[in-house]
Amino acid sequence: MHDGFSGRYEVFFYCNAAAFAASLVLIILLLSKSVTNQRMWLHSMQLTMTLDLFSLLGAYAAGSCRTLKSSIYILVLVLAVIIYVGIHTLVSTRFIPRELKQNLQTMINSVLNQRSSLGRQESIPLEKAVQEARKFILTLVIFAATITYQAGLNPPGGFWAENDHGSNKVHMAFPPYKHHPGTSVLRTNYLGRYNIFIISNSTSFVASLVIIILILSPKLSGHGIRTKAVIVCVVVDLLCLIAAYAAGCCREVAT
Repeated sequence: MHDGFSGRYEVFFYCNAAAFAASLVLIILLLSKSVTNQRMWLHSMQLTMTLDLFSLLGAYAAGSCRTLKSSIYILVLVLAVIIYVGIHTLVSTRFIPRELKQNLQTMINSVLNQRSSLGRQESIPLEKAVQEARKFILTLVIFAATITYQAGLNPPGGFWAENDHGSNKVHMAFPPYKHHPGTSVLRTNYLGRYNIFIISNSTSFVASLVIIILILSPKLSGHGIRTKAVIVCVVVDLLCLIAAYAAGCCREVAT
């Protein structure tokens, strides 16, 4: 990749290194209880976490594919996540009038109260149920994000390492390959399966990051679970994992 796609390699390297460094900084901050109790450090942690997620998106977009056509879908997903986070950032700042925020919050609460009126008689408090759901789903999506990130950077079949048959004697007897080194073997031989794999795997990866954003935001997690937004994203995440596995693990239709 460094020789054949130097531009993509540099984007991948710096984004991946930034995500790695941001993760280590977050671990150090989270291990200090005195730091997490201060508002300034909490804002710094939120900024570092946002940098971490976007760096992961950039590294995945640059390293999971080589051609522009294959990158369009991933770039669209990344742009959607950026817009999504940007909207919530604007809502949480002073750019939005306070009266509009209160009206929106009142409308959302009324809708949620109507939908959850049947479940108010449950013995388990809503806050405890939300906390348990957050822990369970967060554990699930961390594993899903890790798996899909690794699968995107190492697709089934690997990559073409060279453009000839190896030794000079064999090269004299056979024509060279018509494959660019660093491109996916699965894409060369099974374009349809590769497209299904990369689309499903990318959707699962981005869905996992969106779920992490929802879960780690105290204002969004409760509403997200009660409105089934998080559950829908989890279902999409799992279905895309199944589709990516089915497209990438075998080559025959019957299998």
